[in-house]
Amino acid sequence: MKIISIKKIISVLILVVIGVLAGYYFFFSLIREKNEEASALSQQITEYANRESMLKNIDRTLEQLGDGIQKVSAYFLQKEDVVLFIETIEGAASKSGLTISINSVGIDEQIQKTPKQKNGTSSSVMASKETFSLRAQVRGAWSDIMHFTTYIENLPYHLNIRRVTVYRVSSPALFFPPVVVVGEGERAVPDVPGGLVPLWNGVFEIEVTIL
Repeated sequence: MKIISIKKIISVLILVVIGVLAGYYFFFSLIREKNEEASALSQQITEYANRESMLKNIDRTLEQLGDGIQKVSAYFLQKEDVVLFIETIEGAASKSGLTISINSVGIDEQIQKTPKQKNGTSSSVMASKETFSLRAQVRGAWSDIMHFTTYIENLPYHLNIRRVTVYRVSSPALFFPPVVVVGEGERAVPDVPGGLVPLWNGVFEIEVTIL
């Protein structure tokens, strides 16, 4: 009877141990599963945070690029602004005390070859560029023509002054008879010893890149 009781006790203990081990295994499996879920969730949060940071950086970059693109676009003359550009030149000449006449305007298309290196071989890429050309003549005092030249040089455009020719008018009265009444838009030519103030002609040939 005692032997049977001991066997029963041992069997019960074995079952208890197995049950405890099974409980520990289940408990630790549950903890491991929760840890894996927490790790996966933490990874997702990290990826989300990284994505948000990347999107913010992209937005900031796009904003900076937008400002840069806007500045670059403003650096080139738009086709729809050609008339406004001509009026700006005429207005600047008038403010400088000059009379101006636009001799010719035009839009030219130029084909350019851009060298390109690929896989150790050189080639060229054809690209077209449009430019707006303007030829204008101004008349007035030397200092006013120089002031007008400085104004053109500092225009906020991709502008090239191809040629400037300035020469003295042999007879000022030929182009500018003496003005005795000063009204709006007129300029008086003062009397100085020896005659009128010397007058000069300036011929400007400029071109502006069109975007």
